[in-house]
Formats: sequence, C-alpha cells, structure tokens
Amino acid sequence: KTEIEYQQDMSKDLLYELQRYKDHFFDCVDPYKCPGILKACQHDWIPNKTIGNLDEELFKRAIGEKYDVKITTTMLAEAEKEAGKRKRTFTEMEEEAIMEYKFKMTAYQELVEQKECVWHPLKTTDGGYQIKWDDEKLLEIKKDLGEAVMKNVAEERKLLEELNPSGGYAYTRPWNKEENRVSTPAEIVEQLVKKLSTPTKKKK
Repeated sequence: KTEIEYQQDMSKDLLYELQRYKDHFFDCVDPYKCPGILKACQHDWIPNKTIGNLDEELFKRAIGEKYDVKITTTMLAEAEKEAGKRKRTFTEMEEEAIMEYKFKMTAYQELVEQKECVWHPLKTTDGGYQIKWDDEKLLEIKKDLGEAVMKNVAEERKLLEELNPSGGYAYTRPWNKEENRVSTPAEIVEQLVKKLSTPTKKKK
C-alpha cells in the first residue's frame, strides 16, 4: 500500500472506533479505553506521552557532566556492538559514563515502576498525591545526578500512582502538552477530526 492508502484505511478504522464507542466515549473516565485511540497514539496522530518513562536526555546530560563527556544516542548504539566491530574506540571516561548511564537508567526506571522494591515518595492529601521532597531516596538521586533528574523520577512515579495505581508499568496516554495532563475525550476528538480533515500529500 502507498502511504496515502494506508492513512485512508487508518482514517476509516478510527472513524469506525469512534462511532462504535460514541455512546460512552465522552463519559469515559479513561479515554484510552477506545481501541481507535491506541492506533492514533501508535502513529502519533495525536499528542501522547508514555507515562512512567524517564527522560533519557536528562540522564545523558547529568551523567555526561559527571565524566565531562557528551553521551549521545549514536555513542550508546556504538557501545552495544562487539569491541572488534565498533567504528570508534571509547576513552576510559566515556566507557565509565556509558556503563553508569545504562545502569542508572535501568535501576531508576525499575524504581519508578516498583519492579524490585516498594518505594513511597508520595503522601496522600485531599487533592490527591504530593511528592515528599525530603524522601531519602530522592535526596540521594539529587546529590548524585542533580535536581532535574530527581524531579523527573519523582514526577513520573507520581503520575503512575495517579493514573495507573493497579500496576506500576509505564504506558502511553493521549497527552495535553500545554497543561501537562492526560487529554480529555473532547480534546482527543478535536485532534482526530483535525488530522482526518487534513489532506495527505502523496509521496513521489
């Protein structure tokens, strides 16, 4: 199929799903229950966010500053290759920075998703959850990798607790980037209508 034919088929699928779920769509607490929305997120037809996923760029920057090196996606990909197949060699500091990046991204992601331990950096209030900024683990992260990384870890943990309390795994949701929250059903429909009404240029 050509790109334009593929998008036309996607448009039909999305319109079918929206029609199918129209009776309860606007009353749905979780707009992501509509299967058509999953397809829209997968193809970036509407703004979305993987809730619970840590910001890799923040970690690259923080760990790179510790070792006075610049960690890039290309560098990380090259480091995955066997030593004899690499196109470049790394300095000792670069090797250490890459190792720490991989270890801490994995460790803190698992901490956010609570895969290995139970961590409670939140307190319950009348308005929902608040982050305990004096939490021992958060202070440890701040001392090690800085305030930006600490806030990222804490805020993603809070989002998972608020939006997916039954399971700590990261997952994608339609996202209002301006207001930093899950999109409402009305906003999702508006985005889809806008997308479906925009002519797609056929690739040459």
